[in-house]
Amino acid sequence: MIFIFQKAAAILIGSLLLSIGINGFLIPHQLLDGGITKLLSSYIITLIFQQV
Repeated sequence: MIFIFQKAAAILIGSLLLSIGINGFLIPHQLLDGGITKLLSSYIITLIFQQV
C-alpha cells in the first residue's frame, strides 16, 4: 500500500516539474490555460485508478 502512495507521489511531483518546465521555458503562455497541465493531470488520474 505504501508503494502505491510512493509511486503516486513520484508521478505527481515529476509531472508537476515537467509541466512547470514546459510552461515556463519552452512554450510560456500558450499552454497555461489547461494545455499540458490538464493533459498530465488526466493521465495521472488514469494511472492511479488503474492500480486499484
